Amino acid sequence: MPAICGAVRIDGALVPALASPALDQMMVSVAHRGASWDRLEEPGLSLGTRGTSIGRFEQASVVAALDGAVLNRSELAVDSDRVSDTDLIARLYADHGIGFPALLRGDFVAFAWDGRSRRAVIARDRQGIKPIYYTRVGDALLFGSEFKSILASGQVEPELDYESIEAFLSFGFVPGPRTVIRGVRKLHLGERLVVENGNVSVEAYWLYPPPSVPDARPSVQTYENVLLEKLDEAVRLRVGDARTVGAMLSGGLDSAMVVSLMTRHARHVKTFTVAFREAPSTNELVAARQISRTLGTEHEELELSLTDEGVSLEELAWRMDEPLAELSPLGLFALARLAASKAPVALSGQGADGIFGGLPHHRTAALAARLDWLPRAVRRSAAEVLRPFGGRLERGSRALAANGAAERFLAQCDGLLPDQRLRLALGPLAAVGGGAAARVVEMRLRAVTGHPTATYIFLDEQLAAVDSVLLYNDRAATGGPIDIRFPFLDHHVVEFAATVPIDLKIRGLERKYLLRSVARDLVPPEVLSRPKVGFFNAAIDVWLRAKMDDAVSTYLLDPSPRYAEFLDRGEVGRLVSLHAGSHVKGGGGRLLALLMLEIWLASVLPRALSLAK
Repeated sequence: MPAICGAVRIDGALVPALASPALDQMMVSVAHRGASWDRLEEPGLSLGTRGTSIGRFEQASVVAALDGAVLNRSELAVDSDRVSDTDLIARLYADHGIGFPALLRGDFVAFAWDGRSRRAVIARDRQGIKPIYYTRVGDALLFGSEFKSILASGQVEPELDYESIEAFLSFGFVPGPRTVIRGVRKLHLGERLVVENGNVSVEAYWLYPPPSVPDARPSVQTYENVLLEKLDEAVRLRVGDARTVGAMLSGGLDSAMVVSLMTRHARHVKTFTVAFREAPSTNELVAARQISRTLGTEHEELELSLTDEGVSLEELAWRMDEPLAELSPLGLFALARLAASKAPVALSGQGADGIFGGLPHHRTAALAARLDWLPRAVRRSAAEVLRPFGGRLERGSRALAANGAAERFLAQCDGLLPDQRLRLALGPLAAVGGGAAARVVEMRLRAVTGHPTATYIFLDEQLAAVDSVLLYNDRAATGGPIDIRFPFLDHHVVEFAATVPIDLKIRGLERKYLLRSVARDLVPPEVLSRPKVGFFNAAIDVWLRAKMDDAVSTYLLDPSPRYAEFLDRGEVGRLVSLHAGSHVKGGGGRLLALLMLEIWLASVLPRALSLAK
């Protein structure tokens, strides 16, 4: 899991972009990404890397850095097998200029510096699998694979961005391009940043494909054949020529399909599974064991405890880098460490649910859309019947009462409800006005119209997928560190999925209809009938009650919490008491969001800033 960080001069001046001690601290902040390091300081450029070397193409005075991997090397250069990925990036820039990111296939953040023209290019991969942060400080642009490296530079004033905090309380993640610190931003998927002639510009070199259906609809068999062909190619590219390849194996359909295809291309496949003892409904150890046995992999597993005192929330939050209301990283960090001890690369089934309509809230959105013909007053009355049950039924009730994809997406978010945010918000947060999440959704919707459920999925893939799921997967990979790759998120697969009609994704109550059809010849029959199991989120309520006298009290009920500047401490205490005394499922995500925000403010932020001293 390499990392890049540094700074470039925006004005082209032949002076240092960043003082050497500041670059040192940026590199220290990402030391967990690799023991090896490299650095380059020349007029206008300060560049540091972890876990990888800096690439060069001397003939054109180009240097390059890469977080990730180039998977289509053989298509890009005749002698690609004799140069490193970073040297290849430098050559591609020399030949194609700022257009080079569009040539790459894989999961990456690529950086190129043209020493002659004083131009810098930073590009994020098409699915946003690798994050990259940046900020302008005077005549310099700072950048880093992790948010904390920007903070550790000592160049940024840690002023909170309340628009982002308000959106976080709605979503449970911080949606790009903003972060919780004013002025620090992150590139969106498929974007490149160019510094040239005193300007900083951000533009898309690839847009997430809106849902579209061909005029002449192919047969289901044609869709199946194309999907299998594209997915098999995506797996082959990610296996590469490695002798031993790992896989993150749950007991579900998506990872089982990936492992099945891996056995066609890899000599030796090792599979890894993790579960929590206290969450039996999400424990898939037995199912994963059976899949491994059938597919002939070497299998290892971990069973963890939610109450394990060895799990430091402060360290988890530090590694996650941004505030995030998620429990999945608790297991994924441990799984990454195990996998890294056995294989250099691991493949994951992550992404299939998102692009093929496999998530529970996708089905809820589809069911709600079928009732759009009813008057809204009737749907609201029906929603009131479901609301008291909490959890998914509560979110489903809000989706039923909503109109259109954007409103329905907001209705199903597991963050704080509008009335809760209204009671909680004080001062600068109250001034935001409560519409931050809606503004983000409107921006990402891009005036796309069409089937409301297909549009809903389009939104989900640009929001929760990028700024929550892929973020914690990338950060979890640093726990190895190990290179985790996602065949379902190959952009050829994603572009194809956008053309698949919604009735081949969600048919009646069946999710991932097309994917299941393709899987029949790949996975054991019992996998097809096994219900969807959420990785760890079903355990949020159990975990919070276990931590009620520990982390929850320490942070949320502290006499002087950091959040008190913008949240009502008494109202937070009321939410804690309500959750502690309630046996209704759901609602834990809202409390978890408050907890992880406070831990970030009280622990992660001061720790990152202290590195600059």
